[in-house]
Amino acid sequence: MSSSLTDFIAENGLESQLMSPMQIEGFVTALAAAPHVIDPAEWLAYLWGGEETAPFSTHEQLEQFARLVVERWNASRKALFEGNWQWPSLCQLDEAELVSEGTREFADGLLQAGALPAMIGKL
Repeated sequence: MSSSLTDFIAENGLESQLMSPMQIEGFVTALAAAPHVIDPAEWLAYLWGGEETAPFSTHEQLEQFARLVVERWNASRKALFEGNWQWPSLCQLDEAELVSEGTREFADGLLQAGALPAMIGKL
């Protein structure tokens, strides 16, 4: 997970308006693994619930967020195709709960992205 994406969300007080950083990581990883490339312009709004109005206070914030997300998507896609993708470090086993909160959020993002192609008519 990109700490700069985590930092961006925290610094701009967007925690309640966007998917969590781990959900975003799972979401973009699923899309990076998809057999067909789906343009980020078609799915970016799903990261804030699919609303028409983005939760950013300026256009520059939206552009910075989009750049950070697309960087994660590109990095995940490259790692997957090169065969060196690894689970995010926050997806560690938790001795108390077995599955960590980070893993739950990552899996939630994966599942949400899994439904996306059908919703936007790509399948």
